[in-house]
Amino acid sequence: IQELKANGSTIILSTHNMESAEEMCDHIALINHGNLILEGGVEEVKTNHKDNVYQLKFEGNLIKFTNALWTNFELVESKSVKNSHTCKVKLLGDMTLNDLLKIALNEVEVKEVFEIIPSLREVFIQAVGEEESEAITNNEYEK
Repeated sequence: IQELKANGSTIILSTHNMESAEEMCDHIALINHGNLILEGGVEEVKTNHKDNVYQLKFEGNLIKFTNALWTNFELVESKSVKNSHTCKVKLLGDMTLNDLLKIALNEVEVKEVFEIIPSLREVFIQAVGEEESEAITNNEYEK
């Protein structure tokens, strides 16, 4: 399939394996119960479903870092090994990555930072949940 794709062939693939779809496809259409729930380029779809969450790896005082986040950021997850920490932080309001880094660099030594981009599987679960929520609200499902 990859060779055909590399040679310019158009391939239509039907799969429940989101990892395979993410690896092989450029454009996707997600269908649930016969309904098209979203479509577009794979990277575009993933980017449109990101949540402004960044992962930071740093050394220093976790409590000082957490306190510095205060009301402009949300600490989603934190893991520590000795003095090395990995945190997932959600930007709130109009905050940017630069705002987060300014605060972090005042408190800790940042070693790595990257944005968390959801997988197609995570996008599908989110989209299906939203669609089914709307269907229940609109009484489209019979019990």
